[in-house]
Amino acid sequence: MRRLSAVFVVLLFFVRVLWASDDGGERVIHWSSVRNDYGEEVYTFSKVFYDEENLLYPLYMDVFPGDRGGTFVEVEVEDPLFEEIPDTALLPSLEKEAIPEVFTFFTKRGVQRRVPVTSLIVNPFYRKDGVIYRLKRFSVRIHETKAVVAPIDTIFSETSVMAKGDWYSFFVRETGVHAITGADLQALGLDITQLDPSRIALFGSGGAMLPESNSDVRPPDLQQMAVMLEGVEDGRLDADDRIIFYAEGPLVWNYLERYRRYRHQQHYYSDKIGYYITVLEEPAKRIERLGSVSQEPTHVVHTCTRLLLHEKDERNLLKSGKAWVGHPFSAEDTTFSVMITVPDLDTSAYSYLRTRFIARSLDDEASYRLSCEGEELLNVRIPDIQLPSTSFAMAKRSIKSFKIKSSENVQLDYTFVPGNSGSQGWLDYLELHAVTYLRYRGESFVFRDLDSWGYQRVAQFNMVKNNHPIRIFDVTDFQNVHEILYSEVGDTARFTRPSTTLNEYVVFEDDDLLVPELGEKVGNQNLHAASPVDFLIISHPDFLASAERLGMIHESADGYSYSVVTPEEIYQEFSYGVQDITALRDFIRSLYLKSNGEKPRFVALMGDASYEYKDRIPFNTNFVPTFQSKVSFNHATSWVTDDYFGLMDRGEGGNAAGILDIGVGRFPVSTQEQAVQMVDKIDYYTSKHLENSGAWKNKIVFVADDADKNRHINQADILAERVDTTYSNMNVDKIYLDAYNRESFSGMYYYPEAKEDLINVVEQGVMVVNYTGHGGELGLTNEKVLEIPDINAWTNFQRMPVFITATCQFSRFDNPAHVSAGELLFLNPHGGAVSMLTTSRISFSDSNFQFNYRIYDIFLNSLPGENPTLGEVMCRAKMVEKTATKNFVILGDPALKLALPSLQVITEEVAVMGTPSVVGLQDTVRGLEHFSLKGYVADEQGQRKSDFNGSVNVRLFDKPSVYATYGHDMYSYVRDFELRDKLLFDGYADVVEGQFAIDVLIPKDINYQYGEGKISYYALDSTTLMSASGFYKDLVIGGFSEEHAEDHQGPVIRAYMNSKRFQSGDKTIENPILIVELEDPCGVNCIGNGIGHDIIAYLNNDEEQIIELNDYFIPTPGTYNSGKIVYPFSKLEEGKYTLTLKAWDMCNNSTVHTLDFVVSANIDVFIDGVVASPNPLEEYTEISFSHNMPGRKLDVVWEIFDIFGRRVYQSVSSSYCESTHFGPLRWNRRDYTNARMRAGAYPYHIRVKSKDGLFTVSSGVLILK
Repeated sequence: MRRLSAVFVVLLFFVRVLWASDDGGERVIHWSSVRNDYGEEVYTFSKVFYDEENLLYPLYMDVFPGDRGGTFVEVEVEDPLFEEIPDTALLPSLEKEAIPEVFTFFTKRGVQRRVPVTSLIVNPFYRKDGVIYRLKRFSVRIHETKAVVAPIDTIFSETSVMAKGDWYSFFVRETGVHAITGADLQALGLDITQLDPSRIALFGSGGAMLPESNSDVRPPDLQQMAVMLEGVEDGRLDADDRIIFYAEGPLVWNYLERYRRYRHQQHYYSDKIGYYITVLEEPAKRIERLGSVSQEPTHVVHTCTRLLLHEKDERNLLKSGKAWVGHPFSAEDTTFSVMITVPDLDTSAYSYLRTRFIARSLDDEASYRLSCEGEELLNVRIPDIQLPSTSFAMAKRSIKSFKIKSSENVQLDYTFVPGNSGSQGWLDYLELHAVTYLRYRGESFVFRDLDSWGYQRVAQFNMVKNNHPIRIFDVTDFQNVHEILYSEVGDTARFTRPSTTLNEYVVFEDDDLLVPELGEKVGNQNLHAASPVDFLIISHPDFLASAERLGMIHESADGYSYSVVTPEEIYQEFSYGVQDITALRDFIRSLYLKSNGEKPRFVALMGDASYEYKDRIPFNTNFVPTFQSKVSFNHATSWVTDDYFGLMDRGEGGNAAGILDIGVGRFPVSTQEQAVQMVDKIDYYTSKHLENSGAWKNKIVFVADDADKNRHINQADILAERVDTTYSNMNVDKIYLDAYNRESFSGMYYYPEAKEDLINVVEQGVMVVNYTGHGGELGLTNEKVLEIPDINAWTNFQRMPVFITATCQFSRFDNPAHVSAGELLFLNPHGGAVSMLTTSRISFSDSNFQFNYRIYDIFLNSLPGENPTLGEVMCRAKMVEKTATKNFVILGDPALKLALPSLQVITEEVAVMGTPSVVGLQDTVRGLEHFSLKGYVADEQGQRKSDFNGSVNVRLFDKPSVYATYGHDMYSYVRDFELRDKLLFDGYADVVEGQFAIDVLIPKDINYQYGEGKISYYALDSTTLMSASGFYKDLVIGGFSEEHAEDHQGPVIRAYMNSKRFQSGDKTIENPILIVELEDPCGVNCIGNGIGHDIIAYLNNDEEQIIELNDYFIPTPGTYNSGKIVYPFSKLEEGKYTLTLKAWDMCNNSTVHTLDFVVSANIDVFIDGVVASPNPLEEYTEISFSHNMPGRKLDVVWEIFDIFGRRVYQSVSSSYCESTHFGPLRWNRRDYTNARMRAGAYPYHIRVKSKDGLFTVSSGVLILK
């Protein structure tokens, strides 16, 4: 049972929970096997869940949601039926004795998005008399049961006090009594001449950060504080009148009652604390006076505890996490002294210190000593670091109680004892809790007594003072400060107050007040009243236009409601105008609570982040902050996450713990240009364009590193085979480094062919790139299969994939000094990734694989027609709450869906050699046999889409081929894997009213062994650009047909430059377009079956510079025996050329064709193929034509005349022409005056002029109805 303990996690429900079941009934386990990380065949089944401690132990998991009323379901397992395990070898890593001797199952309750959820975890094995049995089936019985679902308190006001009135900000940097004058208010812009002083109000909540845990109490809105006004007895506020108040700075001291000690806490996010002044419609809160109580004191106090701190946050050792350190030590610089002034120290009492010291010492232990007045207080050994440890440094926190001999200036001396010459050390902080006499010497201080408080206690405080009048405030309740009235007995001020709680007081003189830092007038706002939306975008002010556009894109494409808000707006209303990232989370949560957990569904953060919140480093990028872990000294346990902003339910949030409720994504942009470019990418990806359509949307590639005993290849292959067998619409490609030749250079290993394949597959288009293996901020794999220059060179804007990278810190986004490879992959304005599910810190293989596996389970288990967003995928993949998954982030758009085709293609009939077969029964086709396909495009329910008209791409793949790795890495081994990469046919058919038919010929060069082939479809409606995909596998391919007709002739080749008017030997420009027409009754081999059977071209007999033209071949729709090639040349030098073309047919016959041409700067312009459509026209017509000037700028003048020769319309355009096609130009049937032209015949002329001044003219007639 030990191994089951790791699965006792809260599994929660999001929209449609992964594997969620709604009712009971019988469950059948369909056992199968899969190859694990170590290359072993192990048991698996649907709804499998792996123990985190042992990935080879399969458990059954199911999830049962209750209802939002707080009703859980009680789950019982009944009637289990077992069978003896047929093959115990499929439990290779399982200790047989660890299998329980009884059948066991467990349930766990949790909450996600306010829905109670019961998770059922079943151990499917048990052992009896040495025999191991496995579960075949069982029944689930569920009962509704009212259980404890803690209500989520509505903790936020429905409207903000900032919604009306005039508000003015100011800031304090240290704790104490402050004063603002009437003149200060005038400087802020407040007219004090008409002001009623009684209504001046101060708002603030102290120096503490907002609590991270959602369960902790926080104010529902800005809170009013009590203040004291001086000089307003005349009923007005003059320039020298004062508003006196107690305010906390960014350092607070928290009392830990169980230790009877204080702990300091610096504000992580700001060095100053914000407050507001406003004028209310009613009298404001004032500091009230309290006198001494008449009860006899139980304690008489003459001393107090002073809290003193030395802490300098000067450096972050890993540039990660919240911890910053101060003074550095080394083998050469080993000493440092801290001088602390402690007035009126009670030398008879024990003082208490608390300090933390950090050291980095490889192989040899370091230590430090702390002394005071010659007495050694601490001698602390700090463990050494043994590489390859992930620890960068080791921290030691120490405490000590001691007596200080001096009476005021206390010197504490640190001595660093390095382990070796390379050892380093850093002082983090030194707290000193000193007991001093209660004596006021003219300097304000806060005091408290730790010994005089408790049940029914009353304390009499006796403070020795100078001869100046003093004031004493009780500041225990920060927002309700009271002035304490005291009596004077000689030079002593005395007061008696109840001491049932630990009270804090501050003493000061009227002339000893702190002066705050003035801010500005703050505009009215009311985020508390904001309505919940599907998509919330938190944007830095610089990127607001792009954020607004992003929201509009999803409003139009998906129907999502959205709103855009800046961090500063949220801070104003939730954290008094200073940065506190919990304010962002609290605002999101306020919307979540209003919608009963339904909204927001997604949050996008528009702006880069930084590990540095306070701008202590140059060129900081803290545009929208992120959440840093508390750990800063260990690479493996220091992390960064945006999940914090999506943790909504009670009990969640502390140190970003909890189950993700909202999908959060980040646009790590630092400039307006980047923001525009990234939203351009989202806009293009989510829009329908002819250019971004294509069969690449049916392709996914798995890339695997070569190291760690084949672990990465094994993991990638598990994922690849799962996709291939479960979601066969996708065509799986594999780039496993160890399956390629490895080369060495300068002591480093490289896989140049794998690198080239990865670069090409992204450039050509692929829906998802999934990487498993080692990586870093500079790229992927130690062999540099992907580097920053490769990423920056991608120009795949029309075919951008989603990248999923299960690796280490490839996409770190919070280091201003370095833009990571993952960031650049997303930020590439010309392509790269459209969005990413990626890692921002060190992560580990097993956790990466589990997370990666769950991602595909979510995609593959989606309901028909459901296409989850990246944010939903992230939430559901993180249902198992683990720190290891916090490093997985979305760089990009959390509301983005994979651009998968929304319709399906269904095979209706297959006829081999003219004999129709029954769909669902396997047919066999042999080399050089042909078959015909009929099919249709259907909706989600399988009904034919009769309004679908366009084309379908039909690809036929041979049976999978078996490849082997080389075992290049020291610890890797040779293993086989399958890949279906042999393309036998690639053709098109017209789709008319949803139906299509096509003839397919099997090439002669195939693997003659028999095996399952696959047909892959991609269809596109030419008008709506709706797309469909599908597959067909009931086709066995193998053998060779002897019945085919003899064919010894190669394809017919016709070649031109730019236009069919071109004759061999003619002139062309430096950027000509090659046009080739191919035809053969045995089919044109356009996919390179057979060694050397590609369609190729080369110039001037230079066979070393081969141009492969397979990918440029466009088959004639519906047939396999003809097609066309359009290939652009560029920047050819002037002179004579001979182009040689070679092509093959499916019967292995070839043809060679040559074409002569001359490249010249000065050639005549000609156009042909002028088309005006529609013509006749009713409302408009569009005109287009072909020309011989690709790569040139053309000036085009289109003139339309009436029958009397009068020009009624003229269009003048000038554009750079990439191809030989120009247009369309549109005319809306109106003349110069915008009058609609009458029916009749209207001649037109087109004049086309090149940059060289050469031109041509074409004419025609438009018929207006």
